[in-house]
Amino acid sequence: MATDEWRYSTGDDNEQGPVSTAELGRLAETGQLKPDDLVWKEGMAKWVPASRVKGLKFVVAAPAAPPPMPSATFSAQSLKATLQEAQLRADEAAGALWFLDLKFNRFISATLVRGVWMVYLLLVALGVVLGTLGSILRYPIHLAVLGAVGSLLLAGLTTVMFRMLLEAFMVVFRIAEHLREIRDETVSH
Repeated sequence: MATDEWRYSTGDDNEQGPVSTAELGRLAETGQLKPDDLVWKEGMAKWVPASRVKGLKFVVAAPAAPPPMPSATFSAQSLKATLQEAQLRADEAAGALWFLDLKFNRFISATLVRGVWMVYLLLVALGVVLGTLGSILRYPIHLAVLGAVGSLLLAGLTTVMFRMLLEAFMVVFRIAEHLREIRDETVSH
């Protein structure tokens, strides 16, 4: 074997060659032989990386082009979509924590008014029943009946007035809810 003949091994561990020094240089220039591929020729004690052979010029891979820069401007549609998605996530979170809504964007007034109404009716009924029983035990029957009728009339009158007051509150709360819906609708368009 001539001393100008090289053997080389690429990354797949297959020994190739023999090739001349000129051919080894051509393989390095075309990228078929890489600097870390092993080479050997007669007279060498062991295989060495091709980068240690003087005179070989290896192909240097061009750096990869960076990805395009993100645009600093947003289209109106992408901005609107992002805002709508954020609003949906905020609405979902607010729905789960409705009792912590300090801006009163969601009113629980209807539930509260119904609860107050039920408590009021229960207290009025209890008052009428206990008042009538107390009157029967303390006064003669004809005065007790007169007192019971009077307390029923008074309870009926206050019940109607209290109901009107609660309905007025409900109207105010409903108007506020509708105004909020209109505001939210105009903001989303």
